[in-house]
Amino acid sequence: MKWILWGSVIWLPALMTWMNLNEAKFKKNIVLGVTLPAEAHDDAEVNTILQRFRRNAVAACVILTGAAVLCALVSERMMTLWMLWIDFVIIVPYIPYVLANRSLKELKQKRGWTAQPRIVYGETSAEPLKYLDWKLFIPPVLIALAPILIDRELTVMYVLNAVMCILFAVLYRYAYREKAEMVDSDVSRTNALTRVRRYNWGKMWLITSYTMSLISILSGMMTERPVLAVLLLFGICAVICYEAVHLEMKTRRMQEKMTADSGTGWYVDEDDHWIGGLVYFNPDDKNSIINSRVGMNSSVNMARPLGKVMLGMMVLLIVGMPFLGIVLDDLGTNPIVLSVEADQLHADSGMNHYTVNTDDITSAELLEALPEKMARRWGTGMEHYIQGTFSSDRGTLNVMCDPACAPYIYIETTGGKKYLFASREAAETEAIFRILSK
Repeated sequence: MKWILWGSVIWLPALMTWMNLNEAKFKKNIVLGVTLPAEAHDDAEVNTILQRFRRNAVAACVILTGAAVLCALVSERMMTLWMLWIDFVIIVPYIPYVLANRSLKELKQKRGWTAQPRIVYGETSAEPLKYLDWKLFIPPVLIALAPILIDRELTVMYVLNAVMCILFAVLYRYAYREKAEMVDSDVSRTNALTRVRRYNWGKMWLITSYTMSLISILSGMMTERPVLAVLLLFGICAVICYEAVHLEMKTRRMQEKMTADSGTGWYVDEDDHWIGGLVYFNPDDKNSIINSRVGMNSSVNMARPLGKVMLGMMVLLIVGMPFLGIVLDDLGTNPIVLSVEADQLHADSGMNHYTVNTDDITSAELLEALPEKMARRWGTGMEHYIQGTFSSDRGTLNVMCDPACAPYIYIETTGGKKYLFASREAAETEAIFRILSK
């Protein structure tokens, strides 16, 4: 599990660095979040700042990747290290970016390159720009719900997946600022840039919706073909990640190509509203959701209530991740206590608890190995702690145990429910089984 955990994220610094390095190319007169005129493209000081940024960005990537390799060799407090490393990955790649952005803004001020303010918040294209037909999002919703016909146990998950497909359709239509991609006074350029961005934006959300519907299908396969389902799931995740990055970079390449000759006359300059080139803060803009200046993504206006809420949530997430790692690591070491009191069997791990009436138990068996074809359907699956609903060759099980600590008590009840419990101490598990046997 350790190698799967680190292998699933070790590529993130390289991806983020590659995308940040792309920001060092002029698109829509913007480089590293700073708007500059055409004459700045070949300026020696500008290029020196960009070269320094590239070196620092690559160095940060190497350090983060090396740290991941070293952490992967450590077995203790694995989740804490993993969560802490994720925090650094979220923050560190943007340190060279913010420093270079500040240097470019200082140079811009010194050279007097600030453009005349002339910002338009409404639609400014000369032709109507249509969205994709909302009916295209109906099939993935239906596909996500389809497994309910043969598997009622995971109805909640299938419904949630369908809701996510609906949410993606809403995000496509409304998480998009109603403003054309104006760069300068060339209306034909504005129309072309807006069409490119809006088309790729819609394509991304449509692909994401179908991906979520396929995940529903794969969840239904977990019982009969768990290995194949997991492999297909990894494959789908890889495809969606590739496609999302591909569409983003495709949009950036088109923006770079279509605005290569801009910046000689009047051009849009919103730098004063972008802190560090990354965070949009504009009290005069009533929009909560705004378009990112480069690429096809959207961002949030931090001057609006929604922006402040999202900023607070992001800070809480970053601060809380290492503490979450500590909790998860404790789950892998905390005792799992089995006890029989007042005609009830209790299984308690500190955070989770099961209770089974002993009068309802129809059979109990002591297993020296886990049931075959076990696959998590709902709950926690860690190297030393599994809890929740699992499929197996014995049917659907409610599980709480350390998979590395045999034996295990397998229980069937009058209600048709099946349980699999085990303490981390073999003697305790065997003692509880003897009590149940009597």
